[in-house]
Amino acid sequence: MFQTLLNVMDDFNSVWSANPALSAAVTSLTNYMDELTMASNIQIANTKGITHNKIKSRALLIEMALQHSAACISYAASIGDTELKGNSKILYSTLNRANDILLTNSCQSLYNLVNPHAASLSDFGADATTLNAFQNAITSYMPIGQLPLNAIIAKKAATLKIKTIINNTKILLKEQLDNLMQQYKTSEPDFYNQYMGLRHPAHSNARRKTVDIKIQVKDTNNNPLQHAEITLTATKGAKRHKLSKQNGTHHFERLKPDTYIITVYLPNYITQTQSISTLAPQTLNVVFVMEGVTGSG
Repeated sequence: MFQTLLNVMDDFNSVWSANPALSAAVTSLTNYMDELTMASNIQIANTKGITHNKIKSRALLIEMALQHSAACISYAASIGDTELKGNSKILYSTLNRANDILLTNSCQSLYNLVNPHAASLSDFGADATTLNAFQNAITSYMPIGQLPLNAIIAKKAATLKIKTIINNTKILLKEQLDNLMQQYKTSEPDFYNQYMGLRHPAHSNARRKTVDIKIQVKDTNNNPLQHAEITLTATKGAKRHKLSKQNGTHHFERLKPDTYIITVYLPNYITQTQSISTLAPQTLNVVFVMEGVTGSG
């Protein structure tokens, strides 16, 4: 709702821009929205960076383990060492299902088994260099419980800042903007009604108990964007992750009245964040117009 309110203010800029008090309040609202976007981006960057890095590190570690397992099995078979051959065998499904600790332990055990034979493995797809890289990958891979402390702190700080910004914005609206808008009730009814319609949803929603949020994601040419990652986060802690459909939409249903941070992420586009606040059951339509990153296709 916050960003939608700003859109209304922009549409009626000529009506209120000469009013110093209202101009100052709108400037404060704009600043809060800028701060909210920055804090949300920090939250997303930390989460996405950690998640993507972990996925890549895990996939690389499993790939290296399978490479050295295959090399040692082939070598053991060539010299007729059935014990080494059996001990070297490791399955993708086993590694893929393992938690982080079991994965690193399994890889370290395999390394310890294969490393003494490094000089004999060059014809089988492994050598001292690949084994060294394997050991480095094992060492550098950190289970989720050992993520860098500064990333965890930054994420928590961003979360707390978002809550503070939303609280300050609510106070600004209730104590300043709502009261300042009363002077336009008669002189500028369209302006007043659009603003108040967002702040106080129509009574037709009185029987509803939940909130629906309809998301539309499109590019600057008005083309729908499919598979955009939409993250909906409530101030009370609930979080949902969905992908936009072929027509660029997704519909979040049966939500509780709350303030929601909605973030849309799609590779090659600038991540966008909007804040939607509702104290009463209603259906909200939120549009994200995604701008391409400079230099992307």
